Amino acid sequence: MSTNTELGKLGEEIATEFLIKERYQILYNNFRSGHYEIDIIIRDAFTLRFVEVKTRNDYAKSSVATSLSPKKMNSLKRGIFSFLSTHHDLNRLEIFQDIIIVIVMPDGTHTLEYIPDYMRF
Repeated sequence: MSTNTELGKLGEEIATEFLIKERYQILYNNFRSGHYEIDIIIRDAFTLRFVEVKTRNDYAKSSVATSLSPKKMNSLKRGIFSFLSTHHDLNRLEIFQDIIIVIVMPDGTHTLEYIPDYMRF
């Protein structure tokens, strides 16, 4: 991987493929509202999920604690509330924030950790 942007895009592609295999409906990739961004928005019959994808090329930096600063969490919440303010039909679903951590190895293989229900709204 030559840049962090390319690494991040690869991680989001890997995460999207995983979520499709898990039978989630992908509503949006890279939803933007103002300067807020949500990586992936998915749903199933009962839940609406806002997925933050963290992609790393180093196991040492893979912890959720080091990935989500209070500033980042506040930005994610504002993005979620912005989305919900314009998608009233989805407010009836249970709403969660999930996290996916993708670790990309130098040989191109990867591991994925899915943390559902990280936060409930």
